[in-house]
Amino acid sequence: MRGLPITIAWRHAAPPMLIEFSVENFLSFDERVTLSLAAAPELDGPDGLLENTFEAPGGLRLLKSTLVYGANASGKSNLVKAMALRPAA
Repeated sequence: MRGLPITIAWRHAAPPMLIEFSVENFLSFDERVTLSLAAAPELDGPDGLLENTFEAPGGLRLLKSTLVYGANASGKSNLVKAMALRPAA
């Protein structure tokens, strides 16, 4: 078992929506790993995926959906487990 503390950070807006999620020192995550739903500037271009983005309050462009993929035993399930530990809003 790894030492404490476990760090889980949520960044959200009002109304509640996930903008960024970070975790470290939890299961397979030793170092900080961040899942960001902020849209990359490339998505605003003519060949971008505008249908998968929206403008949140404050002008921030966010993704409507994202995909987590990787090799077997790469931590996908552990990321979901960490997200399940989020503090009550």
